[in-house]
Amino acid sequence: MAVDLLNLVSGLLGWRRAQAAGRALSAQLAANRNAFKADLVRAREDAGLSREDVAERLGVSVEHIARFEDPKANPRLQMICSYAHAIGAIVAFDVRPFEGDKVAKQAG
Repeated sequence: MAVDLLNLVSGLLGWRRAQAAGRALSAQLAANRNAFKADLVRAREDAGLSREDVAERLGVSVEHIARFEDPKANPRLQMICSYAHAIGAIVAFDVRPFEGDKVAKQAG
């Protein structure tokens, strides 16, 4: 009985850590996406380009560019690359392990 209880508690703690790590990962991904979009808009502004300029270069409406730049938008990769090209920027992708599980283990 004691072993079953110990296994149950151990399993619950592991589940709790996994849930915390999942929430931390989701939060980090959202923060990275928002920062990425802000960087693109800043690069456009630093290049002295208006939304109208970018829209003309891409052959889309200004409204399309405004929707793209909205922090809540989830644009396709091709549009991200086209936008970057239109503003004279390079998009670099970086994939690395998420280390939030270390934080979750400390919290659990």
